[in-house]
Amino acid sequence: MFEDTKAHLSNEVEVAGRVLPSLPGAIWSELSNDWATNRGQLVKNVALSAGVGTVAGILFSRSPALAKVAFGAIGLYQGWGLACSTGQMLSSAWEAGSQADQEAVARNISASLGRAGANFAETMPATIAGGIGGTYIGRQTPFIQNTLFSLEKQVRMAEPESLHYVGPDSQRLNIASTPGKFDLLSLSERMAQSQVWPNLEEGRFFQVSPQGQARIGRALPGTASETFMGRQSDHVFHTHLERIAPTSGDYFAARKVGVISVPRRGLTVFYEGLGDRLAEVRASVNSGAGVPENLNFRFLVLDRSKQLAVGVESMWSDHAGLEPVGLQPLHYRDTLKALSAWDGGPLKLAAIKGAPQALLSPGMTDLMRQLTIEASKGS
Repeated sequence: MFEDTKAHLSNEVEVAGRVLPSLPGAIWSELSNDWATNRGQLVKNVALSAGVGTVAGILFSRSPALAKVAFGAIGLYQGWGLACSTGQMLSSAWEAGSQADQEAVARNISASLGRAGANFAETMPATIAGGIGGTYIGRQTPFIQNTLFSLEKQVRMAEPESLHYVGPDSQRLNIASTPGKFDLLSLSERMAQSQVWPNLEEGRFFQVSPQGQARIGRALPGTASETFMGRQSDHVFHTHLERIAPTSGDYFAARKVGVISVPRRGLTVFYEGLGDRLAEVRASVNSGAGVPENLNFRFLVLDRSKQLAVGVESMWSDHAGLEPVGLQPLHYRDTLKALSAWDGGPLKLAAIKGAPQALLSPGMTDLMRQLTIEASKGS
């Protein structure tokens, strides 16, 4: 039996040795033949590839989830066809015991791979160019952006949250600091370092087990409210390009804890999620009573490089949105201690000790000025 297997493998090697040297010539022959005798079909194939690339670029410009579903299905179909063809060719080479058989099989494989290589060479540049153009068109056309956003919302709303923790971009790590306490600070730094789209806002769900194991979901482009399409999670991480303060949508996307990284400013924001009160707020607004007055919109801003921490409390104004009503310098080391000993539940930012003397720091003055200017522009 071993000898038979050895002979079959030798057949495979012999056929491969004949195919590989002839492959470039086979591809060139197919390209030359298409240009000389089948130019009309060649133009159609190139145009079709450019069209497919354009559609792909438009989808990826706003709706990566929808694009992955569509092109994942196409990829699986093409991959299955290629696998079947490869299996047939290997089966032929496996049984090619004589030189004549090996020559015949090698010619067939060379012709098949030459055709496939020519198709790739003829269509891939057009597909790439179409993709670049489609991405530009998608990002510059509000109607396309809005349409794709609506379609993607349906896809993501149907996706179970558990699937966010599956895939190459998901992570697991131990953040237990002491028994029953977790290092939210190091977790926020790890998620900030794992940013996938530096020039786009992105978000992730994250979970923490009682044993201190953190699960970090795949990154999705968009702000917190856009990324999760109105869905909620106990814990939400996302990035802002420039804005420091959480938006109202950010508060209601997280039921317990929200974390924002603002890498361009070197800041990290931690806020108390209000997702559990979203139904109450909607009912109050729909009844005409407006947003309940007893909502506490609290967050803290941490600047590790300058060793600064600021606590901010805001209230809702029907004409201006979120307005800060209190900015308080916080004791930096107490802030780090609180974030490094998180109990896994809602944040208790009001319990962190204030540090009025920090107002004398030029860095603190500048940070509070930034928050005041941002607030004046509305939420």
